[in-house]
Amino acid sequence: MCEMVAIEIDTDDLENIIGTLTDAITNMAEKVSGLTDLLENMEDERECVSNAVNDLQTAIESLPDCIADGLSSDEVQE
Repeated sequence: MCEMVAIEIDTDDLENIIGTLTDAITNMAEKVSGLTDLLENMEDERECVSNAVNDLQTAIESLPDCIADGLSSDEVQE
């Protein structure tokens, strides 16, 4: 069974403890917010890289046709 123990805490000490805890919670909330922003930015960057890779892949896939079209137009000009 639990026994209740009375602890006397000075009002100023209690205010200091509450202030310290409040500051710590505020700092943690700011860090979580910063991490959330960082993750959102990383997701945006990942999407940009993915789009660039897709564009590059499309360009590479169309390269043989572009070369063939270029050779055909060179032959016509001669």
